[in-house]
Amino acid sequence: LLDCMMPGMQGAQVCKQIKLIPGLTDVRVIAMSGYLSPEKEEEMVAAGAECCLPKPLDVAKLLTVMGISA
Repeated sequence: LLDCMMPGMQGAQVCKQIKLIPGLTDVRVIAMSGYLSPEKEEEMVAAGAECCLPKPLDVAKLLTVMGISA
């Protein structure tokens, strides 16, 4: 889980950095934001996130995205 807005480095930058690390290119990144917009979601997916969920997180939705039954 990766927050979109953090001090110092934004979530999209962190996601891109994660995806550049050898052995982590296939790691699943699920982003989350308290201020989700279509533009923010597009930015995170373009950076390599699987999806971007609104906060507060809907646990059932998160488990569905992760492929885990509630």
